[in-house]
Amino acid sequence: MFKAIAVAGLSTFAMLAQETKESPLKIGEEICITANNTGASAHMVLGTRPLNDAPPFLKIPRDQRPDVSDFGVCDEGGKLSLIRDHKGKILVITFWTYSCEGSLRQLKELEYFQGEEKRGDFLVWPTHNEGWGPVMSFIRRKKAAFGEIRIFKAGIAEHGMHVLGNPITALPMTYVIDRKGRLAASYSGYRVGRLAALLNEYYNEK
Repeated sequence: MFKAIAVAGLSTFAMLAQETKESPLKIGEEICITANNTGASAHMVLGTRPLNDAPPFLKIPRDQRPDVSDFGVCDEGGKLSLIRDHKGKILVITFWTYSCEGSLRQLKELEYFQGEEKRGDFLVWPTHNEGWGPVMSFIRRKKAAFGEIRIFKAGIAEHGMHVLGNPITALPMTYVIDRKGRLAASYSGYRVGRLAALLNEYYNEK
């Protein structure tokens, strides 16, 4: 069942890409804060970490996947959800910022899959590391575009971003967590259809 859902999603976003062909994505739009960005202040504000050799796409062999089940996110009301509380499900965590075109394209795709959560055992957590005020003000202004999307903030202290392994090297940045609470894949920037393909792959993983 899920494979059909993901393929449908892929087709939808392929059509969106064709509709915007007149202004194709540029690297600066796909990835707003990159691993090689020298603006230390930008990394400090957004919680990203400048690294010289950040892989844009990484798939981790099953026997080498690190346990990240202590990572958590909070909703606007402060309720904390931990990966370990959702073992048995595939989780998608994407770090984004409202000032990045690539992030907003990824957010639209996340909104679609979040709406499909009820059909399959997976969860989608669009996650930020900024103040709730400007983030939720943006989401409410863009309600027509993002519908009822649920937004989260990265956990703090022992449940914060460092649990993912000094992770964030770009925005947007997406992580796929397997059913055992282990990091299975990550990619930086926005690529049409990549999330659908990864969800298919890990959803059907034996």
